[in-house]
Amino acid sequence: TFKIGTSTYAGVGGTQGLFIVDITDTESPQFLSRTISNGTNDNDVSFTTFVVIDGYTYALSVASDFQSHTGGLEYYGHVMITNVSIPDSPDLLVTISNGSDSGYTKIRHPTSIATTTVGSSTYALVTSGSSASSATLAGQSGKSEVLTYDDGIQIIDITNPSSPTPV
Repeated sequence: TFKIGTSTYAGVGGTQGLFIVDITDTESPQFLSRTISNGTNDNDVSFTTFVVIDGYTYALSVASDFQSHTGGLEYYGHVMITNVSIPDSPDLLVTISNGSDSGYTKIRHPTSIATTTVGSSTYALVTSGSSASSATLAGQSGKSEVLTYDDGIQIIDITNPSSPTPV
């Protein structure tokens, strides 16, 4: 959840992206908007956190999708940075994909994201790691392939949210 002025909002993740809901009136929550990443398949937003940088509120979401390749399915991950300062009109600033951007090597199967500030810099800490059969993950029977994901932590400098850099 995050607050802007006297209003309270929730960022709710799911297989269709990040949903922003006004929960100021808990008896009557109002759907405001949805943001999806540029992933190739379902945008399974599994975890979102919020951070304020220079007076703007940002949603940092981890998302995953499946992609086919020779030999089976591969599970890809990415981080979405969205300016939610205007909750009914969010602005997806950047999507960072595992392996496709220089230095981003530990977000194949992101499991959580948190932020911390050190000095004047703000960092996103993305954890990843898991293994499971592709049959379990893809819902396909008859698959025996076991996929193992990059275990680790990806540290990203988000001091300038529109231009994050791997640390």
